Amino acid sequence: MLVICLLAASFTGCLGSDDIVDEVPVEEETIEPVGTGDNGGNETNNYYYNNDTYYVNGTDYLELISQVENLTVAVEELTHEVKVLTDAIEEMQSSKYDVPENSSIMIYDSHTYNHDDNEEQFYLTEKYEIIKSGNTITMEYLGPRTSSSHFLSTERNCTNGYLDITFMNGESDVIMSLPGSYSNYMKRGFDIVKECEVDPDFEDEVNHKYEYWTTITITLPEEPVRINIVGQEYTFS
Repeated sequence: MLVICLLAASFTGCLGSDDIVDEVPVEEETIEPVGTGDNGGNETNNYYYNNDTYYVNGTDYLELISQVENLTVAVEELTHEVKVLTDAIEEMQSSKYDVPENSSIMIYDSHTYNHDDNEEQFYLTEKYEIIKSGNTITMEYLGPRTSSSHFLSTERNCTNGYLDITFMNGESDVIMSLPGSYSNYMKRGFDIVKECEVDPDFEDEVNHKYEYWTTITITLPEEPVRINIVGQEYTFS
């Protein structure tokens, strides 16, 4: 009986003990709000999330990304177009124009006259034809007879006017250039042919008869592609 009482007292003492069992600390999960962030200066950027969209200072962040992507695509397309144009320009610059061996250019003279109703009319007549055959150039005068009263009527007319002319190759380099005058043409080796005749009754009234011409021919050191006549450029085609 005494043993039972001692055992009972022992259990009672254990259960009534004032000893405190140490509790295991539990860390609380801290959720940081999207809140604000420093952009590296004194200004603060505001971020928040709403309806599956991120906003920065009130601006739709995903929309900005979409705009950047669209701009990137546009820049790539423009870059491609620039490359295509650049390649085309380089090809044009590197390729030599294949001028035909035989070609001609017609030079016209312009005229105006008043119609019956006093309305001014405009028309063109052929004046010169520049004929190219390889390196050889022949200029033919097709205009009216010069000083018709002093010249006989012939099949071919003539003139004493000489053209300021420049011959160029495919790269627009000058082959030959000369001011328009009889002496300049003679000095550069042009063959000048006159197919008109002065009326004997006016023989003494026509000065420098030797300057009149119907055809002029020159063989150039290389084949011309373009000519410039009195500031106007033409291309053999």
